[in-house]
Amino acid sequence: MCETLAELAEQRGDHERWRRHLMRALEIYEAGGGPRAVELRRRLTETSAGAQGRNGTSGGEGAGHTGTGIRPDTGTDTTDSSAG
Repeated sequence: MCETLAELAEQRGDHERWRRHLMRALEIYEAGGGPRAVELRRRLTETSAGAQGRNGTSGGEGAGHTGTGIRPDTGTDTTDSSAG
């Protein structure tokens, strides 16, 4: 469900919501030992690294999610702020 919501947010260009839903999906997969956790972690890491490289900041809005191996303060995806 969370992955589907993430896909819909991505289609709309809402990258913050995409990231939030994907982080929640990652938490669920990790808690249940699901193999999709590896793929979701990779996608989130690549997106965070790409956003930092483009704007040179670390973001820091903090989504409040813990235990995922992904630090929520490592940045946000700002690839397309003109969408809407």
